[in-house]
Amino acid sequence: LIIKRALDVSGWGVDYYLYSTNKCFGPQMGVMYVSNESLQEISELAQNKNFVTPECGFPRILECGVPNISSCVGRFTFQDYLISIAGILKIDVEKNSDDLTDPININHSTIVKIWQSIDSLEQSLKFDFISYLLTIEGLTIHGDHTKTIIETETDKKKIENNNETIPIISFTHSKYSNSQIWEILNSSKIVVSVGDQNCPLICKSFKLSIDKGPIDSGVVSISFSHYTISDEIQATVDALEKLWNPVPAS
Repeated sequence: LIIKRALDVSGWGVDYYLYSTNKCFGPQMGVMYVSNESLQEISELAQNKNFVTPECGFPRILECGVPNISSCVGRFTFQDYLISIAGILKIDVEKNSDDLTDPININHSTIVKIWQSIDSLEQSLKFDFISYLLTIEGLTIHGDHTKTIIETETDKKKIENNNETIPIISFTHSKYSNSQIWEILNSSKIVVSVGDQNCPLICKSFKLSIDKGPIDSGVVSISFSHYTISDEIQATVDALEKLWNPVPAS
């Protein structure tokens, strides 16, 4: 699951949750959460041998080798990054302790406030771009984003606090190939992802082609983040307009 949200795994009642911290502004490092109940169920693994350390318990027994030390150090700079965002957004930072080596120094409620503020910024960007895409004839947005489109300015505030979908928008066009869309955006130095996104079965479930090669299979996918600015959204729109409505050569 790739998601930029403050998640309450205890509230979900999940047994295992795996993700990469680079998907939420952290270093390239995998993380696995295991509930206490599940940890007890698999405790017999501790009787086995680790590749590096012959005698060890949890969690080392689950590692294939030496941990990614540099990324573990990067985990602390990620916390600094969250604190800097909180300062920009004027969010009071509450800490669990004064110990900067404490890996969970920022308390949970502060982290949730930061993610909610980030989400609000991203949802606004997503709303503006999807509203534009919906005006393009022959263009199909894939996923549930269109459910969040609300017409009035008053109701627009509701979408900005709606965390049902993250600002990753996938689309195709009936007339223009993924290659053509990628080329026009790339010429304007706008980076998008094209292809099956390493998810051919999901693309197939959306009745998308998965046999047109690495670029023209699947979708065009564009993502926004809290550091995306409205000028960049407009630049993307301007680039696409060159494809939909080219200016005739004089």
